[in-house]
Amino acid sequence: MADDPLRVIHAFPGFGEALRDDFSRAFPGRELVVWSDGDEFARGIAEAQVLLALHPPRGHWGRARRLRLIQI
Repeated sequence: MADDPLRVIHAFPGFGEALRDDFSRAFPGRELVVWSDGDEFARGIAEAQVLLALHPPRGHWGRARRLRLIQI
């Protein structure tokens, strides 16, 4: 799975931490990266390909050129 472009899943806000154990069981071999605030979101959105987000911050979507899936 090393060449899998969707190996890393990003989550915002920190609700992803509460899901980490369930996520690991449901998606073995995938990494969950949790952004806890808007600054982390802004710094990382350019690299994200899959995003789980309840209320993502506005104004950063122009940099989300690699984003393939967003689940809100």
